[in-house]
Amino acid sequence: MRPARLVAFVVGTSVLSQTFVVDAANGPGTNFTSLPAAVAAVPDGAVLLVRPGSYAGFTAAQKGLVVLGEPGVTITDQLAFDDLGTSQSIVLRDLHFQGAVPGVYALISLTTCRGPVLLDHITNTPGCSNATSCNPAVYAWRCAQLVVRDCTLRGPVQVGTNHGFRSATTFENCSLTGHSIPQVASPTPALSIYDGTVQIVSSALTGGGGGPNPLFGPANESGIVANYTADLRVLDSTIASGTAATFGGWAVAATVGQAVFRIDPASVLTGLAGPTSGLTPQVGAMPHLLATGAPPGGTLTATTATEDGDLVALAVGLPGPTTTTVPGISDPFWFGMNTYFAHTIGVQQSGTPVSGAIAVPSATAFEGVELVWHAVCYGAATGLQNSNPAISLIH
Repeated sequence: MRPARLVAFVVGTSVLSQTFVVDAANGPGTNFTSLPAAVAAVPDGAVLLVRPGSYAGFTAAQKGLVVLGEPGVTITDQLAFDDLGTSQSIVLRDLHFQGAVPGVYALISLTTCRGPVLLDHITNTPGCSNATSCNPAVYAWRCAQLVVRDCTLRGPVQVGTNHGFRSATTFENCSLTGHSIPQVASPTPALSIYDGTVQIVSSALTGGGGGPNPLFGPANESGIVANYTADLRVLDSTIASGTAATFGGWAVAATVGQAVFRIDPASVLTGLAGPTSGLTPQVGAMPHLLATGAPPGGTLTATTATEDGDLVALAVGLPGPTTTTVPGISDPFWFGMNTYFAHTIGVQQSGTPVSGAIAVPSATAFEGVELVWHAVCYGAATGLQNSNPAISLIH
């Protein structure tokens, strides 16, 4: 896509936002010196460019925000978002959470987010001991479209939904590790799913390790625990239980309900008690997709991985307010069906995947804009399938 076409596409859909600088050191061009003050004052949809420093957390209700950190941004409290509409989105990028946060449940709390949410390059240092519990790194409840990308998180991540709300989450190129508590034998999984659809792409998840006392259940936790009607899809990933002791622990376990679990042959399950418990994996060829972001003046990319000889249609668009299901294709699209382009059509060859690139104009006004990629693949082993959604962020 040429820059001029991207400009017309983005401006025509009115996604450019006001930008403000947050700098604890109050350097040149600063608009705010604290995140809570900035969040309270800026309009819905604003972009906050956060310079290096230590910042308190905040709570935002009914307000979409883009928070883009520079290297060296540390958050010392919870970031909480609640009750966002379908046209409101959240982007958090390049933020490091330092230490435990007493009095709150999770470091990042997302509740009833009807619009798209992107967590990009988020890391944390838990600050809890081998005998104490950790805050969940992320708690996401009733989030319509959540992407967690290039994040390294320790402590449980919990996603779920209820009351008919369609919740969809994708983890792309992430490292998630459950909390190990070997002194009391009560570790946590890397990921807990309560209903909703979850896709794990090119990631590594490891459950926490526990102590030698098996009275409280498995001494090692599973990498993933899927509950109720969770729909789990694992692509090109490694899932493992904790390994601190010799008791229990599965790579993937379902404890309640009838979860669905699909996995491709490139993925690996490793558990001390076995690969799975409570559910039977459906193993088969499935395409996956990886995307990169870029600053203004850079290039956004997306690369497909599927079976050699598959026909691939690579499309890109703006995040939709809801996922879109197409008859004959199991997995939904995350862009609006009226706001996408068919970018590239090709055939997957050995060592030559079908890929796409978009040049970003050298204009800071594009910071915070997201594009969603999908690859629809067709072949003898693949059948007709949609890839995972992959996000390119201009940052």
